[in-house]
Amino acid sequence: MSEATEEVRTPPAVDLASLGITTGAEAQKDAYARILVLANYKVGKTTAIATTAPKPLIINCDGLGATTGAQHINSQFEDEVEFLVKDCNSSMQWAASVEAAYKLAEAGIIKTVAVDTATFLLASLKVEAENKKFAGFDLWNEVDSTFSKPWRKLLKIPAHLIVTTHITPGYEGEAGIAPSIQGSAKTKIPGAMHDIVLMDCVADRKPHERVFYVGPQGAKWSSTGCRNTKKSAIIEADFLKLFKELGIEP
Repeated sequence: MSEATEEVRTPPAVDLASLGITTGAEAQKDAYARILVLANYKVGKTTAIATTAPKPLIINCDGLGATTGAQHINSQFEDEVEFLVKDCNSSMQWAASVEAAYKLAEAGIIKTVAVDTATFLLASLKVEAENKKFAGFDLWNEVDSTFSKPWRKLLKIPAHLIVTTHITPGYEGEAGIAPSIQGSAKTKIPGAMHDIVLMDCVADRKPHERVFYVGPQGAKWSSTGCRNTKKSAIIEADFLKLFKELGIEP
C-alpha cells in the first residue's frame, strides 16, 4: 500500500485593489491634510494660507475685503504665491464654492481648499435661516441641512483641506480653548479633521511672530488634537513647515 501523500494546495491569489483594500504605504502616499486651525481674530490666518499653503483656493466666509491683507503681503514676495478666492456668505454660495473647489482640484489647478472661517460661515447660514422665519429646533435643523451636504462633498475633494475658526476660551481660560462654531457643525467639523493646531501671534518670536502650536502646550493649550506629531512643538506659521512636522506630503 502506497503511503498517502498530502495534497499541497496553493492559496488563491487576491487582488487587493479589486477589494478596495489599500496598503499602509499607499494610504500615506495618497493622504491629504485635514487641518483645523484655531485662532483669535486678526492673527493672520488668511495670510498664512495665501502665502504658504500649496496652490490654495480660499473660500472666504469673512466678508468682502477679508483677503486684502493677504494679497498686499503676497505682492511683496519676489515670487508671488498664486492663490484663488471665492466669496461665500449664503447657503447657495456655500454649495457653489464647494462645487467650484471640486472642479478646480480635479483639474489640478488647486492643491488646497481653505474654509476661512467656519465661524462666519455658520453665522451666515444661521442669519439666512432666521430670515426665512425658522426658529427653535427648526432653525438649527435648517442650518445643519444647508451646511452638511456641501461639507460631505468637500471631504471627498482630492486636495488638502484647511478649516479655520475663531476660538472660544472655556472656563479654564486659554487651556479650555474650543472652536467657535454654532450648531451641530461644532462637532462635525473637528470630528472630520485629522489634526488640530492653535495659531497665535507671539511678540518675542521675531521675525516669525505668528506661530502654530502643535500638540499640547501645558497652560497655553491643553488640547491633544494632533494625531501624528511625535512631540509638542511651536513652529513658524507656515503650512509647508506644518505639513513636514505632521508627516504630510504637500
